[in-house]
Amino acid sequence: MHIGKNINWDDLRVFLMVARLGSFSSAADHLGMVHTTVGRRIAEIEAQLGAKLLARHSKGMRLTHRGHELARRLAAMETTAAEIERHLFGSKTEMAGTVRITATDGLATFWLAPQLIAFNRANPAIRVEIATVNSWGELAIEEADIALRYARPVAGDTTSRKVGRTHFALYGTKAYFDAFGTPETLADLKHHTIIENVNFRTNAALTAWQAALASNPAMLAANAAATVLASVRAGGGIAMLPTFFEAAAPDLIMLDIPLKLTSDIWMLSHAKTNKTPRVRALLNFLADRFARDRARWFF
Repeated sequence: MHIGKNINWDDLRVFLMVARLGSFSSAADHLGMVHTTVGRRIAEIEAQLGAKLLARHSKGMRLTHRGHELARRLAAMETTAAEIERHLFGSKTEMAGTVRITATDGLATFWLAPQLIAFNRANPAIRVEIATVNSWGELAIEEADIALRYARPVAGDTTSRKVGRTHFALYGTKAYFDAFGTPETLADLKHHTIIENVNFRTNAALTAWQAALASNPAMLAANAAATVLASVRAGGGIAMLPTFFEAAAPDLIMLDIPLKLTSDIWMLSHAKTNKTPRVRALLNFLADRFARDRARWFF
């Protein structure tokens, strides 16, 4: 397949992301673009190649024969480009040092920390420091290289990228439900012990849960995700938790109550420092991990 000289690598990266994720909207979220921009770029590539690369189906987009061929070649090009980048910028000096990242305690404890094991093994000279915070609002990035937070910045010398969407649901344990019954509606919660993460009060995406608590106050509350989770697992009651906590606590049982909430996750970095090899390496690693887990935890 001949790729015309007027097609730039950025457009081809957009196509490769659509090929991997299967939809314009998922690719747009991953790349920090709007849906229409992704569609326009794909259309331009198809026009220059004179061939359809994608076809719509009931669950999103599928690759045509030409699309499969292009995606295969682009994946090989991406691997070669990464090898060249490591050769040019991946010296021991530049791929060493400290990268500081800040995130909410739940995200840092139950998702981020386990991911960093693989990063550490692949980059043993890079020290990663995690600073956990309790606020879901304005996570300070001044003292960190990277920040994971639940609100997009409106100003400042930072770049931002939407990397996922956390889903929340009500959870308890078999021991608790065996002892006190299983609620089937929000109204049923008044007969149960509610455990509250008070930090959720600062997340506007969870206002519906705060409204439910107004009529049924929690009798046990904490400002740390690990404490809330430990209380639930000990059979203490029911709590609103991110669904990715299931990876760390497979004994959790999700209630079938129609109050499933979501909150977008944004990854921030300093515009002036995020081009350094060690910071860029962690940014790319985390973006890939969020994309990998998108189907299960962060869709």
